[in-house]
Amino acid sequence: RGCVNHCSFCSIREFYSAPPGPVKRIRRPEMVAREMELLHREKGCSIFMFQDDDFPVTYRRKEWIGEFCRSLEEKGLHDKILWKINCRPDEVDRETFRFLKDHGLFLVYLGIESGTDEGLRLMKKRITVDTNLRAASVLKELGILFDYGFMLFDPASTFQTVRANLAFLKKLCGDGSSPITFCKMLPYAETQVEKELKARGRLKGSAGNEDYDFLDPRLNSLYGLMAESFSDWIGDHDGLLNLARWARYFLALYRRYFPPHPRFLALEKETREIIARSNLYFVDTSLKMTSIFDSDFPSSRVQAAGTLQKDVARKHQQFSAALNRVITRIEKLPH
Repeated sequence: RGCVNHCSFCSIREFYSAPPGPVKRIRRPEMVAREMELLHREKGCSIFMFQDDDFPVTYRRKEWIGEFCRSLEEKGLHDKILWKINCRPDEVDRETFRFLKDHGLFLVYLGIESGTDEGLRLMKKRITVDTNLRAASVLKELGILFDYGFMLFDPASTFQTVRANLAFLKKLCGDGSSPITFCKMLPYAETQVEKELKARGRLKGSAGNEDYDFLDPRLNSLYGLMAESFSDWIGDHDGLLNLARWARYFLALYRRYFPPHPRFLALEKETREIIARSNLYFVDTSLKMTSIFDSDFPSSRVQAAGTLQKDVARKHQQFSAALNRVITRIEKLPH
């Protein structure tokens, strides 16, 4: 547990710095593999979702991950299990992740966070937009699924950065490789972001529910419209984001554990096409919402915003219904 990095928005380092001991706590790789073997043998567990804040891909010059994979191989697990990790985009390289895939890695959660170099600099991510895109490209090439964190809005947001972030999302997953998601950066306790907002008199709300207004008040209205319009899409159990992830994960599991079936590739292609269409719709509609509030005609905003909000609800139903039909057919694949 823990993380050695200093991202300005993240409370993980602050949390683990409070007690004595190292900021990043790492178990011995052979003990992790041993626990997985026990769970596989006694509980029938074949899928492992590592929720480490930053999985030790590059720890000790990649010695840890090498020992971990060798332990999986020695225990005969490497071709029987699947696992997911969280990591930084700058930890992704083709050779290492091909090796990890050969030992069961099927899903990576990337801390992408921003689609502009200035945004990444303010977040103290110590990476670039090119690094983020390169990591996603490597995973796509290797056939490893990826999800990601992304803060479309932050305390320094402008209409220009919102548009740039939307353009980045289109480049990242306009091909349907991953469903689009977004959020607003929150000022977590003791983070640099919280301290800066407090020092500038921008922090508001009660303890545990702190928030802030954007420097351009029109962005408050834009964020409110987007958050409300895409609430079910992003946050609902039966929303498009969750359905898209479910379909992708199930297909990855089927590819791993069952012999190829004639309908499989068609379902995989159809799933990706639906996600791609929904992603492109999200970007296009979000840009229209952005233009509403960045216009010189405030009197027309309410009607235009209401029209787009209704359209999002309608399209969400359509995309969700299409994915549910595909999921029903996926569930009927022989297994």
